[in-house]
Amino acid sequence: KDGHPTGRTIFSGRIYCGECGQIYGSKVWHSNDPYRKVVWQCNDKFKKHAPAGEKRKCTTPTLTEEKIRAAFEQVLKMLGSEKEEIVSNLRGVLREINCKDLEERKEDMERERDSIADLISNERATLDQEQELCMEFDRLNEEITGVQKSITERKRKKRKISEFIKALEESGEAFSETDWCVMVEKVTVFKEKMVFLLTSGAEVEAEV
Repeated sequence: KDGHPTGRTIFSGRIYCGECGQIYGSKVWHSNDPYRKVVWQCNDKFKKHAPAGEKRKCTTPTLTEEKIRAAFEQVLKMLGSEKEEIVSNLRGVLREINCKDLEERKEDMERERDSIADLISNERATLDQEQELCMEFDRLNEEITGVQKSITERKRKKRKISEFIKALEESGEAFSETDWCVMVEKVTVFKEKMVFLLTSGAEVEAEV
């Protein structure tokens, strides 16, 4: 059997080895015969991990796409059994995600920064004063950038949870590419289980 890499799919960039942390890559076995299949395995599986050149491969399993789909169906089944409670809890989380405090803080700092810029531009300050004003201007700019990143992250989290709720409400127990793309943030593979980190922030285990 051969092992030619394949192109990007919905599983690309989401599955990781629980032993070494390396990403899982896809390969084609039996690419030129009727037994052709796509498999996923740790990209470091056959590389050297141990010192002195001793070969040690990760013991995490090679997965077929059927196994990945079946594991996600286990997750969907578990979520479905508690769907109403999960949705209710996530709506509560959404209500608590508020950007107003950060946005007000950012506006205050922007006003302070603009006032400093006016003082610098009026050319009345001494050289020492101007240097201090420039340092304060730069400090505020750096803080504003940090606050904006926090605002962006909160909005991203809120969007992901909203999309997760919608997908969960409409999902069944059968595998769906849309559900996978919306609901799965990351999958970590161990010898006998797969741990799904969902976009809601929850972790759910499934058997391999």
